[in-house]
Amino acid sequence: MDRRRFVGLLGVASVAGLGGCLAELRPVDGGEKRSRPVGLVVRSYFEEQRTVDVNVDDVDSESQYNEEFTLLPGDVARRKGLFEAGTYQVSAGVNDDMWQTAKWQMGDCRRDDIHIEAGDEGIRITSTCHD
Repeated sequence: MDRRRFVGLLGVASVAGLGGCLAELRPVDGGEKRSRPVGLVVRSYFEEQRTVDVNVDDVDSESQYNEEFTLLPGDVARRKGLFEAGTYQVSAGVNDDMWQTAKWQMGDCRRDDIHIEAGDEGIRITSTCHD
């Protein structure tokens, strides 16, 4: 993928924003445990294999998620149902060369994904709402 297309995709993704109002989700099992409607998508726009380090910290608790994704050019890694609705501090980095951090909130959606896109032009953290 060329840089012009990557920059264009980042512009479109930034319009999507980083969430909206917090939504209170009802448990799907009658109340015994809370649903986990938030997933994670990590996409590589690099022209060579790179490792993307992802850290997600729950602002309201001590809960943390850390994972390294080793991705080939154009690879996409998906993790479904990782987090409950809430507010998170999301950080992504590549080889200590570049880092991006953003506050992320669950939007008014049934399901939502945190998107991390990394390439030569930088790292973008956005979200996708699923109704």
